[in-house]
Amino acid sequence: MVLAILAALALARIRFKFRSAVFYAILATMFLPFEALAAPIFLVVKNLGQLDSFWGLLLPWVAAPIAIFTLRQAIADVPRALDEAIMIDGGGLLHILRHAILPNIWPAMITAWLTTFIYVWDSFLWPLIVIRSPTKQLAQVGIISLINPNEVDYGTLFAASLIATAPVVVLFLALQRYYREGTVASGLK
Repeated sequence: MVLAILAALALARIRFKFRSAVFYAILATMFLPFEALAAPIFLVVKNLGQLDSFWGLLLPWVAAPIAIFTLRQAIADVPRALDEAIMIDGGGLLHILRHAILPNIWPAMITAWLTTFIYVWDSFLWPLIVIRSPTKQLAQVGIISLINPNEVDYGTLFAASLIATAPVVVLFLALQRYYREGTVASGLK
């Protein structure tokens, strides 16, 4: 979220050459299926020595394009008069971020975080590729190992699926009010 907020702030508030091109390039990555990006990202993770590690698992989602888009839209809706008032008082860009922007984009931040969390939590392909040891494997990949072609224990399979789904459902129910406000404010309807 930190990188997404900083990227969104730069795209919404700072005027620089090719700002629109950078924004559209980030948007274009939202339309690429993860399967097309898995091999190059795998090579990056391998070269960094992060295979079979928590950091290697998180690397593809360090700066999620959907989070950058959502936060950019929310930051663009914050009036620039707040920025100018802080600048008159002697504040810089970090003061503007802390005192004017962050308090006004909480629903969008929660929406971006929740959307990214759900996408990462439901990921199957990336943990299957990156995590090698069975003790570190995630629940979504572990559930597949419960399926035996000759005999399927549906009770165990459904219980494991329920346990794997529970955190997403609990988080969504707890944060649904902010999620609704954030999607309306950012135009993600």
